[in-house]
Formats: sequence, structure tokens, C-alpha cells
Amino acid sequence: MLNQSKELLDAVFAPIRLDDAFPVAAPDHTLRADVPIEAHVHDCLEIGCCYSGSGIFIVENKIRTFRAGDAVVINHRELHTMKGSPGSVTDWYFVNLAPAALLAGFVREDAAVLETELLSGPDFNNVLAAAEHPELCGIIRTVIEELQQRKDGYCSLVRALVWAMMVRLHRILPSERRDSFAPGPVSRRKLEMVTPAIRLITQRYHENIGMDMLARKCGYSVSNFRKVFHAATGYSPQEYIKRLRLEAVAAMLRHTSEDILSIALKSGYPTLSNFNRQFHAYFGISPRDFRRQQKS
Repeated sequence: MLNQSKELLDAVFAPIRLDDAFPVAAPDHTLRADVPIEAHVHDCLEIGCCYSGSGIFIVENKIRTFRAGDAVVINHRELHTMKGSPGSVTDWYFVNLAPAALLAGFVREDAAVLETELLSGPDFNNVLAAAEHPELCGIIRTVIEELQQRKDGYCSLVRALVWAMMVRLHRILPSERRDSFAPGPVSRRKLEMVTPAIRLITQRYHENIGMDMLARKCGYSVSNFRKVFHAATGYSPQEYIKRLRLEAVAAMLRHTSEDILSIALKSGYPTLSNFNRQFHAYFGISPRDFRRQQKS
């Protein structure tokens, strides 16, 4: 088990080398079909902007949908992966950076908004919808463009933009969270132990995945796997698959015009009635009304 933990840690931890003088990495262009990114965690802040496509981000046990124009913010604590909607191609640019080191000497080092620990946890929505947070999404897109174009003074402008981004990110946090924050225990070790299962679920959530297959991927018996998975994610494997499947369906209903029957069959539901029943139980609304509500 110790060897397995070391292998998993090596697989999911992706350290980023940043320049001490200007700790911001060059934009990473990610153009993908509906194949998930390997689940991983960085040692710095990651921001990104979606230029086309739609899909889901999985951050720890949070499942969040995205569409073109949305942005993402993920700190150094949270294991994450991303998958486009079935049959789609997603176009993202990501940037890794260290805000406190970037702004050292330019702003007070004890400024609360330099804290990235707060940008995590179950009540932090890592995906910023463009419709809800246009200023933040615009700042992140401009940071990416400045780093791509590298015009005169771009370093100074990026510093100013990152400062504005951090201020705005802290503004959207509940005041009680900012005032009472204390870092909780890192759950990454538990997640590492079920990362192979999460990876397989992300790839094949639209199929019938046996518990024995998921358990073998992680090196456990089925009964132990169920316990470890629940401890890591807060959900049983079946509940996790159900949530992921339904959130993926919601992304397709929001961001495509594909007919509902095709979406249901493509997502692993045997019949339209079965899909309608499960969707209504989860979202409290029919798929048709959900789509109409999202488009209005």
C-alpha cells in the first residue's frame, strides 16, 4: 500500500517551475475532444479561460459545468480534472502563478487578499460563469492575452490585473468565511487512494461500471473500496457516478441544441422515462423545463 501511495502521489502531483523574478507561467493551450485531463494537483494557483466548447470540471468532490466564456480558479490544495461534453471539442488556456510572490514589494505582504487558501473547499465555486462574473472572467482573459502578446510593460500590467483579480475573488467569498477561515485537514491523501477510480468514472460515466473493476483499479476489495471512496468524496461510488452523469447531462442541455432523447441515450440512460425520472429527482425539474429555463 505504501508503494501504491507513492505511485499515486507521483501521478497526481504536478509541480510547476516558476521564475522567481516573475512567477507567472506562459499560457498553456489545451484543445481536447471529450477525453478527460488526468486528475492532478499543482503547487501554485491555476487560472484559465474557456474559449469554446462545454463540459464539466471535477474539483475534489465538486462537479461544476462550464461553457465558452467561463473561467476557472483552482488553488494548490485541490485535486482536479476536466472533461468536455460528449462529442465536443473544448478550447482552454491555463496559467499557473504565485500571487503573493508576484506582488511582493508592490503591495503589503500581509494583505488578506493574497491568501489563496480561501479559494477552495465545498462552498467555493471554482468555475466562474461569465454571465455571473463578467469582470473576473474578463480579467483572467486579459491576463492570458497579455502573457501571449508580451507587449511593452506587460509584466506591470499582469501584476495589476492579478491584484485586481485577487481583490474581486475575495469579494465573492462570504464575509463569515473570510473572517473565520482556518485551513482544514488536507483530504488529498484520501483522494489519491481513489484517484484511479475517479479517473475511470470520468472517462466512462456513461457506461455501466462494475464496483469490482473500480475496486481493482485502486487495489481494494469491493467492501473496503466503498468505505474508502465514501471517506474521500462524501459519496458512495454509485452516488458519485449518478451526480457526474447528471451534471454532464445538465451541461449538454444548457450549452447544446441536441435533442433530449439523444442526450439521454448518449449519457447512459436506457430509456427516456428512466432519464426523466432521475433528472427530476436530482434537479427538481424536468429536462425540458430545465433547458427552457436556462435558455430564457
